[in-house]
Amino acid sequence: MFPADSLTQTLNDAREGYQAGTVAVFPSGPNFLNGIEQNAPDVFASTRVAPQIAAEGESINMSVMGLLIPKTSENQGTALAFTKFISNAENQLAFAQVAPVLPSVLEALEDDFFQDDSDGTELSKARKLSAEGLERAENLTPVQYDDQVKNAVLAKIQLALTGELSAQEALDQAVIEANAITGGGE
Repeated sequence: MFPADSLTQTLNDAREGYQAGTVAVFPSGPNFLNGIEQNAPDVFASTRVAPQIAAEGESINMSVMGLLIPKTSENQGTALAFTKFISNAENQLAFAQVAPVLPSVLEALEDDFFQDDSDGTELSKARKLSAEGLERAENLTPVQYDDQVKNAVLAKIQLALTGELSAQEALDQAVIEANAITGGGE
């Protein structure tokens, strides 16, 4: 049985629960560790990292961020030059060394920063595990999956988890609602 409040918790609620020691597992990236170390040193001391849970050979989820250039921008050339500058391997590596992110260029992962976990810290282990996972990582949340669709699908999942709908009913209804929102399935 799932605790009732777990069905409506946000990412921040789960993070706070982990920091308080009431949540045992928190799926995230290496960036999460700095906050735990700062905010909950006792919890951090017993925190261990592991690869994402996925079937052998299957994709793992990767949250992504993008640099976009609006069609209406008066500075498209400058924006494109900046995008090329920030997204090359050398600059992605430099950025990842000062901010808790993974590079968007696989070549940057060859650096010892992502390959060497010999210092034994959970942060370097997490960074290496994340880097190793990037080759099979995908953004499993399509761009079309906006908050409106997400909320409709989560509402059906909640109904299935509370027993108000069967898993199949929840899935069928979620598909119908998502298609109605996005105009899909027509």
